[in-house]
Amino acid sequence: IFVDSIGKRYNFNYWAKLFPKLMVGRIPVKWVDIDLNSIYNDNIYEGSRLGIGLNTNEKVSKIVSLGGFAGYGFRDEKWKYGGQLVFDLNKYHEVQLKLSYQNNLKEVGSDKINNYSTVSLSDYLRSYMGSRFDNCIQKKIEFGFRTLRFLKLTTSLSLNEFSPTYSYLYKGSNLTHYQADEIQVSAKYAYGEEFETLGNQRVENYEGNPIMNLTYKRGLNLFNKNSYQYNRVEATIDFTAYNGRFGQSNLRLASGFIDSSLPYGLLFTGEGSKSSDVPLVINNSFQTMSPYEFLSDKYIHIFYSHNFGSLLINMKKFKPQFIIVQNSGWGALNNASYQGIDFKTKEKVYLESGLIINNIIKLNYINMFYLNFGIGGFYRYGYYGSNNFTDNLAIKLSMSISLK
Repeated sequence: IFVDSIGKRYNFNYWAKLFPKLMVGRIPVKWVDIDLNSIYNDNIYEGSRLGIGLNTNEKVSKIVSLGGFAGYGFRDEKWKYGGQLVFDLNKYHEVQLKLSYQNNLKEVGSDKINNYSTVSLSDYLRSYMGSRFDNCIQKKIEFGFRTLRFLKLTTSLSLNEFSPTYSYLYKGSNLTHYQADEIQVSAKYAYGEEFETLGNQRVENYEGNPIMNLTYKRGLNLFNKNSYQYNRVEATIDFTAYNGRFGQSNLRLASGFIDSSLPYGLLFTGEGSKSSDVPLVINNSFQTMSPYEFLSDKYIHIFYSHNFGSLLINMKKFKPQFIIVQNSGWGALNNASYQGIDFKTKEKVYLESGLIINNIIKLNYINMFYLNFGIGGFYRYGYYGSNNFTDNLAIKLSMSISLK
């Protein structure tokens, strides 16, 4: 009786139901979930973006969910909106069918439309640097499922109409809009990945090692004869190469290839994260490269870091982590003269090295996790280095989240 009274007083049932939703960025309010990622965002092009995203939850149906979002950018003074119908056919095997429509923004060179769905911390921070976007009207049907325990497959068909929001010439003519309909097949393999079911949500406990992602896109002209035809492949491999007494080494190998000449927004760019407006360390990006400095239709990138942990300084209340970084990249572009916009190509190897001192400041967030803050310094050298020392240098703040 005493335990029941305490539970009612502090509403344990409510918190038990709320926590799994918070883990995926949602707050339940009766029959709908509020998408926290849609409430506020910011980037250089839109400025502050305020919005709302709502999805029906399991109180309406455990299988079908209807949702939508709307957001307004105060700098570009435009609304973005969309809706989706989702069928969760089997939650354990993540069998899901999704129908969606969006009138939104897509950053050039990115595979993601700017709907602020669940993303990693690095992706979220990198989105603040966005300044070049295409407006995208997209109609999409997507089907995904998990198989072989650690493998998830997704396939989709999307009809996409793009309108650059920047001045752009393609093959010498002003390009104001174009069609790029696509079939996409994606595979993610994360060896040892672990999930836990909390309430109605599946939450990742361990992301796996290694993690391999492969995405293939085929541009189609079946529905619109003016739509571009192409093959686009991107692949990444992330793995912990060493984890022992002297810290942890992480390595990412990334590569992409496009077999046709395409408009600027469909090529590879945006891999840099040097910005005076947002001086933050962004993992798996070039810290000394401007966001849209280079352009390619084929590339190979290598991102390496070794975290010494608290091996060098290990005091009771001060345990900074020292991390060394080495990043390299190569890329090329066929028919570069077609692109009427500022860019460089990196047929020579791009090189940068750096040092991050993390956990200088560590804040406990309501006993759930820790927010860690530090500082990083990076230097660009080799063929793409500048004669001016300060132009090669990038000093940034670092942010991370940990459970201890």
